[in-house]
Amino acid sequence: MRMSQHTKTVNSTHPRIDIRNYVTNFLQCIREKEGRTFRTNHDGEVAYMKQLLNDPKYTAFKSMDDFRTGIPFWHKQEVDCVPSNLGGGRGSIFYFICNCCNRRMKYLYRYSELESPLCRVCCRLKYEAPTRKARMFSKLLRKTYLSSEDKYLIIQRAGITLDDLNYQANTAF
Repeated sequence: MRMSQHTKTVNSTHPRIDIRNYVTNFLQCIREKEGRTFRTNHDGEVAYMKQLLNDPKYTAFKSMDDFRTGIPFWHKQEVDCVPSNLGGGRGSIFYFICNCCNRRMKYLYRYSELESPLCRVCCRLKYEAPTRKARMFSKLLRKTYLSSEDKYLIIQRAGITLDDLNYQANTAF
């Protein structure tokens, strides 16, 4: 697995690592190397998958090697999973365990090559303030009495661009 396959840059200094992409890429690598597929709605297979994800041999995040010893500065990133609350054997939800605060997180951020990735709280990252146009668009979407055509016309007249819509969609999570 390459780093670029499961990271998204929040800003130029802190690449974001997404658990969904990480698990998807992990499953794809296992399928290519071993020809094995996992069913994420089967408890036994999910437990085995979690065991493999927590094995440092399979960890995709590797730090730089110490030039004196050749050993990585850190090499372990724990993953946890919980059953989905949708019921009916719908699978499991995977989380990273932050190496600093031990909380379950869907995203980790690399703030240093020598340190393990940490959550947003531990990295002290703040959310970007939405633009005025993005706030206006969000407010507009909550109006239940407007039809989609009316919303489209208002958005068009307000000058809300595709970039504003993409920003709003990316910050909705």
